[in-house]
Amino acid sequence: MKKCVILFVLVIMIFYGCSKNNGTERKNADGKFIENLVINAINGNSNDNSSLNNLIDIRFPLNNSYESLSIDSLKDNSGKKFYMVLLEYSNPAYNRFAVYDSFLNNYLIDKSLNGKISLQFDAEEGMTLIKVMEDFHSKDIFNLNRISFYLVNDTSVNLVFRIFTNLNYKKYIYSQQIDLVSRDKIKTTISSNIDPLMNGIQDEFIFNKKLDKYESGKDLFDKYVINKVNDFKDALKNPEITDEKSLLASVGLNIPDKTITNNEDAENPGFSIKLSKDWEEFKNFTITEFLNKQMQGTRYYNPVVGATISVIEIPFTNDAEDYINYRLNNKMKGKITIRNSGKIIQGKYFVLFFEFYCGKKKFLLIMKGSKFTFDSYKDFYYKIINSFSIDCNV
Repeated sequence: MKKCVILFVLVIMIFYGCSKNNGTERKNADGKFIENLVINAINGNSNDNSSLNNLIDIRFPLNNSYESLSIDSLKDNSGKKFYMVLLEYSNPAYNRFAVYDSFLNNYLIDKSLNGKISLQFDAEEGMTLIKVMEDFHSKDIFNLNRISFYLVNDTSVNLVFRIFTNLNYKKYIYSQQIDLVSRDKIKTTISSNIDPLMNGIQDEFIFNKKLDKYESGKDLFDKYVINKVNDFKDALKNPEITDEKSLLASVGLNIPDKTITNNEDAENPGFSIKLSKDWEEFKNFTITEFLNKQMQGTRYYNPVVGATISVIEIPFTNDAEDYINYRLNNKMKGKITIRNSGKIIQGKYFVLFFEFYCGKKKFLLIMKGSKFTFDSYKDFYYKIINSFSIDCNV
């Protein structure tokens, strides 16, 4: 069996799932039924993937060569039954841990797991916890173990605790053992076979009710592991996934950024926006959706993520609210002043409205996409929006 040796994902990576109950309802689903849906989704069935709240990333090439697929179940304290999906690939970009109930309501999709993954169930002080363990390599020489605790409630499943538990490289071994798990705190002890000063050091993680997770003011072991790996500067044989670009590259999507400029009139360059090559551009497009009246603009469409961006120039003396029935209450001043509406849900879609202006130019930008994939791709979306620019000197 192939082992994952390409990924070092820390607290910055990649996409966490959600704890909201927003799946498609279907009665009497059991483990076998869910397994069939997952296999169909892996093989490209978009309807089954949608019923699983887009468990499989539609941006990526289809990959049915998974290392393992397991479906397990548990009951919480109220007797409600949950189904856990654990999907493991040699490329961790495809790894998934998800939780559903018998109505296919989705409580969590975690896309940030590495290497060989396994899970256990536990009950501590009346809490129902799912423990997911990861065993993976980083930067060719480091073998890492990490553990995550997911707290199961009747209406949510939340990632409440994640730490490294082991760091091995060469003949050096550093470990963090969990000594106590309670509703209020988790206690750990650090040890090393090479550094006696680390033996017996303890850390304590207190449950933060506002953030719904355990936190340590020290976080000693994780900081040590992160620094040790980051300090390794030798040339690597195996690639790493550290950001969106390297994530896409790991699945063969080496998409260079390009800047599209609306510059049909050299004296009136208009705007520029940075998009990857999988966006299609339609100039002089008639736009009616979300507008009070028909207008001409530029439409961009991405068939991979199923999103559209519409850009319309409006008179500088007018406001976006003159053309849409939504308020843009958020404002940020700079060289370019930006107003936006925040995320708006319209049925199965999210919509974002932005107004950009400077000099004598003003533009209305409308982004629309699937609400089920917004959390997964929001960094991707906002990176595009942040690239929008106007020639303020015109």
